Parts: sequence; C-alpha cells; structure tokens
Amino acid sequence: MTGIIGGLLAALLWGSSTTTDARATRIVGSVGVLGWGSIAGCLLTLPVALVFAHDTSDVGQSGLVWLTVSSLAAVAAFGPFYRAVRLGPVPLVAGIGALEGAVAASISFATGERLPALTLLGLVIALGGMIFVLTSVRVPVPAGHGHPLQAGLLATLAASLFGLSLFAGARAIEQVPELWLPAGSRTFGTVLLALPLALLGHLPRPGRFLRFVFYSALAQSTGYFAFLVAADSSGISVPAVLASQASVVGMVISFLVLGERLSRRQLAGIAALLTGVALVAATR
Repeated sequence: MTGIIGGLLAALLWGSSTTTDARATRIVGSVGVLGWGSIAGCLLTLPVALVFAHDTSDVGQSGLVWLTVSSLAAVAAFGPFYRAVRLGPVPLVAGIGALEGAVAASISFATGERLPALTLLGLVIALGGMIFVLTSVRVPVPAGHGHPLQAGLLATLAASLFGLSLFAGARAIEQVPELWLPAGSRTFGTVLLALPLALLGHLPRPGRFLRFVFYSALAQSTGYFAFLVAADSSGISVPAVLASQASVVGMVISFLVLGERLSRRQLAGIAALLTGVALVAATR
C-alpha cells in the first residue's frame, strides 16, 4: 500500500507543479526558472538532508554512483522541460511528461522486475485511461507560444531523462538515505547551472515569479521523496506508473484554473484510470 500511496502523492505534487512552472517560465523565461529552481530546491532540501540524514555508516559506493547518475539526469532534464513549458501549452507538455513513469518502469522491467498478472493489468488499465484522457484534449496554443512540435520534442527528451533519474534514484536508495536524492539533484543543479548563470550575469533578479518557483521546487522535491519511499517499499514499476498520472492532475488543475469543464470522454478516461489504480491496490 505504501507504493500506491507514494506514487499517487507524487502524481498530485508533480501535477500541480507543472502549472506553476508554466506560469513562472512565461514571466521570467526558462533560463531564469532553471537557475532559481535549482537554488530554491537546494535551499529547501539540503538543510533537511543534513539534519535528518547525516549518518553515513551504511552508505555504499554503488549507491553514490546511482545518486550521481540520478542527479545528473535530473539536471539535464530540467533545461528542456522548462523550455517546453515556455513554448507549448501545459496539457501537451504534461501529457508527454507522463512518459517519465513509463521510462522508469520499462527500465525496471528490462532489468528483471516482475509483477503479478493482475497488478500488471491494473497498471495497463491506468495507463490506458491516462492516454484516453490526454488524447481527448483539444490543446489551445497561447499567443506567443505557438511551437507545439518543438515543445513536444523537448518534453519527450525531458521525460526520458527524468525516467532515467527516477530509476537511478530508486536503485540509489538501497545504499544511501532517501533524503539525499532530492538534495543531490538540486545541489548539482545549483553548482552546475545556477552559479555559472549568476557569474555570467544571466540569472534574473528576484521577482514575483519566485513564489511559483519555490512552490514548484517544494512540490517536485517532496513528490520525488514520496516516489523513492514507495519504490523502496514496492519496487519501481508500480509507483512509477502511478506517479505518471501527474499529467492528468496537471491537466485537471489547468482546466479548473481556466474555469473549463471536463468532457464525457475525459471523465470516462479518468474512471478507467481510477479503476486501474483500484485493481493495483487490491492486488498489492
């Protein structure tokens, strides 16, 4: 049950952060959000890791290698992701971003993870419901952001890198504390991205966009921690697929913000999604 709750919590948090990421990038640009997002995440996660996960007695070398892979993949993913949410509409980017869970689950299957048949069926139904919802969306192209193809390609690249990061992070927690992973990716981002941007004079001054940046950093880091706890309890595939429902959460939030209603087709897809989740819960 921990795997299910953690995966769904990650979906809720990640889905909500997509909308705030879009708002921030359209105020200050993708480069500004990339730099400040790393700094905000580092400020939020590093002190927590230092206080609550300072014991290094059980840390192994392979765990540190997987932590590095996870952190570098996440840092590499943030650039194309923020660029995508600036160029394209949120539902499109959020939908393609859902591939990160599928990527992580596919790598896990390829490396030997196996699930009971009914659990696997539930995951397939949940993914099918998600795809049904997303393919029924008429994606509006905001003025000045009419580059859906470029946004889609960037979102695909970001999802692939995020999926690798999720898989590597789940492998890392076998030998390093879970709290190190969110702190690691944000610290790497601060050192490799934010500081060079600041030194080159490309980091914008703080402004009203920071409230969105800090919320996104908090939601993304907390969601990542929830995913890691879930993966440690139930394996990678179940929480990865459930966390991918962030795309539907982001779509629903964007529709609520815009005051729109979900169509019958979208509601049917959400019902299928929830059925799949219920089947997974009943078989775990």
